[in-house]
Amino acid sequence: KPVAVKIHIQDDYVLAGRAISAVCETWGSWPAATLAWSLGGLKFRDPSVAQQQRSNSTISKLALVLDRQDDGKELSCTAVNHNFPGGELRETKILRVA
Repeated sequence: KPVAVKIHIQDDYVLAGRAISAVCETWGSWPAATLAWSLGGLKFRDPSVAQQQRSNSTISKLALVLDRQDDGKELSCTAVNHNFPGGELRETKILRVA
């Protein structure tokens, strides 16, 4: 199962209406884990996500535009290895939108 999952966002504060990108990476899983994004509990669909898998790591890039209503929402990235029951790991960041 995944050993770690990490979200990277360029800025602590995001300006409303401007595009941002977030990167999620996971490693230590064989086979490589799949990653899923959610914002405020709602999952993102594939068009906004680019994912790259290597032997035991996965990187996912999410592009999105936030508005002021997104301030305080949780952005989560979940790493899952379906070969292991309970093989799920998640990191969550609280978004600050100005």
